[in-house]
Amino acid sequence: MGWNPFDRRSPIGLDLGRRSFKAVQLARRGGGWHVTAATEIVRANGDGSPPDAAEIRQLVGTLWRHGFGGDQAVIAAPEEKLYSSMLDAPPRESGAPIEQIARMELASVSRRDPQSLEVACWALPQSTSRSANSHGSLMAVGCGQDDADSVLSLFDGSGLFPVAMDLGGAALARVCAPAEDRIVPVLDLGWRSGRMTIVYGGVIAYQRDLIETAIEPLWQRLAREMNTEDEVTGYLLNDVGLGRAADAGTGETGAEQAEEVQTLVRDHFAEAMDELKLSFSYAQSQYGEEQLGQLVLVGGGAGIAGLPEHLSAKLEMEVVAMTPAERAQCPSNLLTACAKPSLTLATGLAMYEGEE
Repeated sequence: MGWNPFDRRSPIGLDLGRRSFKAVQLARRGGGWHVTAATEIVRANGDGSPPDAAEIRQLVGTLWRHGFGGDQAVIAAPEEKLYSSMLDAPPRESGAPIEQIARMELASVSRRDPQSLEVACWALPQSTSRSANSHGSLMAVGCGQDDADSVLSLFDGSGLFPVAMDLGGAALARVCAPAEDRIVPVLDLGWRSGRMTIVYGGVIAYQRDLIETAIEPLWQRLAREMNTEDEVTGYLLNDVGLGRAADAGTGETGAEQAEEVQTLVRDHFAEAMDELKLSFSYAQSQYGEEQLGQLVLVGGGAGIAGLPEHLSAKLEMEVVAMTPAERAQCPSNLLTACAKPSLTLATGLAMYEGEE
């Protein structure tokens, strides 16, 4: 079920993160997207547990106070509850039961009853690799109906109705690489996990979890070694980060503190370099070395000062942080929110316009 294209506003794109909730609402004007409301709300329960119904009701009230309108939302399917597989399948034109083939494959992977799964599948972009058949021609993703229902039921009686549960990777492809003819790697630097999504021709071609890039371990180590509370830890990570040491303060102590922060951040991401390069190598082997475009960073970790420049130097490629402001017009009162890469997934969810 999608949104009514004649409505003035989109549904609310809602990213229910483990550390914070992100929400964006858009409107179509003059053929382009405009942000009408955007916010990030740090959760009171900071232990990273899934939200409960009481927290959702509180969230909905907060959204309406922040200028969001309507009673429809698009939410992301819980990544930790998804099953995926690449498989060989006949083309749709053959009349073969593609969805059923995908359902049976995912049932085998998940060891669940085929009828208990919600399934999405799509043809992978045509590969230039001679060994392409070894990787399959179709990607299938499934979620247990009970897992999906457990998330949807949180909204019962909240005043907000989820009209769709979208794939996070599809939302990121929509906002970061719409119909792009090059390979676009999108790295989502989340609180509990990181995920690489390779997009080619506007289609998800490959996904891989990169736990090494999760921000929570870095945050905790920074807080422990610098002996700081959350507010200061956030400042050190996001505002100091990998920027110039002098930016941390004019005195010697400020510069020394910045250098210590930078060492921790560099060490954290050094562990992920080989995994990142492995993802790029796979994509290039399938679609050609000359097709690799820039690495796009999204998620809370993408806001770390100086991180795109650091990764660009290490990976020897262009790296950018994608924000809502890159894809939609933002009013002056929302410029701060629209500059946050943590809101990019919610922006892609708000761009959902039904089955694609």
